[in-house]
Amino acid sequence: MFPKIPIKNQNTNISFKPEQQVISRFLDAVMANPDDAWAFVSKVYSPRLNLNELREILGNCAKIKISKAFYLSAPKNLLTRSIYVENAEINLKRMLHLRMIKDGGAWKIFGVEQEEASCAK
Repeated sequence: MFPKIPIKNQNTNISFKPEQQVISRFLDAVMANPDDAWAFVSKVYSPRLNLNELREILGNCAKIKISKAFYLSAPKNLLTRSIYVENAEINLKRMLHLRMIKDGGAWKIFGVEQEEASCAK
């Protein structure tokens, strides 16, 4: 169903939730080949989703941190995971909000929103 892409720094003592595995594999796929990353995207994705642009943003980021974002009104089949990316060389500090939907029993990406970040947490 998904292309086989190695997860960086895989540690057998760490257990990932299904949505975290999807995010990690999605980001690895975006970096390796954005065309392969479409396997992790829902059929109901936003037409504004540009995986090549996302690849450029993630390109040489020295720091990438996945965090949780909670929304009180979110239904059970929707969730958001926020990712902080930083590249000091080009003064880039940005939050990426990956919107996910349960699609056929699996978590899939349906949108990525970005915003400038003023400081790292």
